[in-house]
Amino acid sequence: MLSMSNMAALPATIAPTSTPPRTAFVFGWDNFLCPSTWLHQTLAIHPNQLQHPVLRQQLAVLDTYIVALLTQARAMGPVFVVCDSTNDTQSMCQTYLPQCMGLFLSTDVRVIAGNDGHNALDVICANHLGISTSMFAPQSTLAVLGLPHLRETCFRMAYRDLVVNKVVCSARPSPTVDDACHQLQLMGSGLLGVVAHHTSALDMVL
Repeated sequence: MLSMSNMAALPATIAPTSTPPRTAFVFGWDNFLCPSTWLHQTLAIHPNQLQHPVLRQQLAVLDTYIVALLTQARAMGPVFVVCDSTNDTQSMCQTYLPQCMGLFLSTDVRVIAGNDGHNALDVICANHLGISTSMFAPQSTLAVLGLPHLRETCFRMAYRDLVVNKVVCSARPSPTVDDACHQLQLMGSGLLGVVAHHTSALDMVL
């Protein structure tokens, strides 16, 4: 099985900008970047619908939007994607979102399981960002974009007092493909840059 851990980095398509030091981006996968519930329900009830040319085109657009947003974020700092299941995410990408699969396998965008009993944000801070617990260490910034449960994860993490949390939360718990595309387009057309350059904690709802 192909690994979702990533190694070789591709050249960034957008020049890095002057963001706060050690800014990292954490995106929720399920029902934020990807309309997982909608896809699973459609597969269970109307599986042939996902083969319709119109819907296949919509999924191709979604695929492009996800990759564009993650690439934009990657030009400004480390990028992590938190999902419910790495196996399910891999299967979904292989079948419907091949550009995402290519990005995950060929760059340093890391896919992290969020339901393995550990706080995913603590795992990211400790194991991947190496954030120091010393009071003399420079403060780090975490931009977290996802559903309300990912926002709650910010408040529960052990590192909450050691990082500046900038949270963007979606009010749509089960978006359709069109909903997800609209949300991704909104973030990619300027909102992500605003979040990245905001100099203090942030808590907003899309």
